[in-house]
Amino acid sequence: MKSYTDEEKTQAEKKLPPPVLDFLLSPALSTIYIGIQNKHKLDLRQLGLLSDVVNVSLMGLEPESALETNLHQTIHERSNEGTRELAADINDRVFKEARRRLAEDMREPSVWSEGILHPLSEKDLAEIKEEQRINNMADDDPELLALQKKEDAIEAERRRKQDEELAEALRQAAEEEAKQAAGAETQKNPEGEAPPPEQGASIAAEKLALPKISKTEEVKAPPLKEVPAESGPLKKVYRNGNDPYREPIE
Repeated sequence: MKSYTDEEKTQAEKKLPPPVLDFLLSPALSTIYIGIQNKHKLDLRQLGLLSDVVNVSLMGLEPESALETNLHQTIHERSNEGTRELAADINDRVFKEARRRLAEDMREPSVWSEGILHPLSEKDLAEIKEEQRINNMADDDPELLALQKKEDAIEAERRRKQDEELAEALRQAAEEEAKQAAGAETQKNPEGEAPPPEQGASIAAEKLALPKISKTEEVKAPPLKEVPAESGPLKKVYRNGNDPYREPIE
């Protein structure tokens, strides 16, 4: 199998359909490789060689039909039968899964795949490198302290502008409120029109009004004279001079 440079591999990855690229750089493919390693009793060196062969096949740099030959050339210590079984297992677990994801347009975006599909510009890369350089500075680094002072000044200026904008907004709101109040007063009393006279009581109401009654003074009645009671028994008076309850005298 031909050896490919990193640049050739990167260019091949850019040409891959997004579902295949996502699968190539996904943790799922790494899990599949671990399963193949455990099943076929591969050591770490053999696992690394296997992943290189399969990856360049997924990238399209090598045809799938050459997988068994490439495995035999790379991991030559395995028997022909063992290499054939290994190639069949890779075809079932890797290439069939890649074709299924492509047919279903199954996406599994990652930082790595997005970085290949949408590479950063030179400006973005420069900013990232500069940020990493600053993060690696010591806390007492003079350059870091100067940058911090500069950032503090920028933040203070931002807050000052924010306060000015808020004050201006409040002033405009107060002016608008005053204009609305003045407009309402003008509509109530148009300019040049005298205000209506105060409404007093009508003449008829004044004539019909009851006179005010002042509080009367309390008048005390003279004391009653006592009439002396007549002494002696009371004399009964009957009609016709006869007592109706007394028996007649024969």
